[in-house]
Amino acid sequence: MLTKYGSYQVTVVLYATSMAAIGVMLSLLWGYPSRHHRLVDKDLSPRVITYFKLRVLTSPAIFLLSIAITFIGLRVAVYSWLAVLAFQWTAEFYFPPERWQ
Repeated sequence: MLTKYGSYQVTVVLYATSMAAIGVMLSLLWGYPSRHHRLVDKDLSPRVITYFKLRVLTSPAIFLLSIAITFIGLRVAVYSWLAVLAFQWTAEFYFPPERWQ
């Protein structure tokens, strides 16, 4: 749909909303079992739990921000989705698994 109707604002907004909703659902799927160590290992560091919580929430935040960017330009909004990769790679670089302990 995005390739065929990508020149329409409603299409870009619908896609960004869908991706943001999926990201929020993913954060809920992680948040419930990790809260108070319900379904995760008791020895799991709180830093690891927070790291994954923040990492999961960056995608919905970027997609929701891109909805506002559609008023500036559709291509700018679509290219802003690349920020998801940038944030994921940056998080992986600055917070490698070796530093989680």
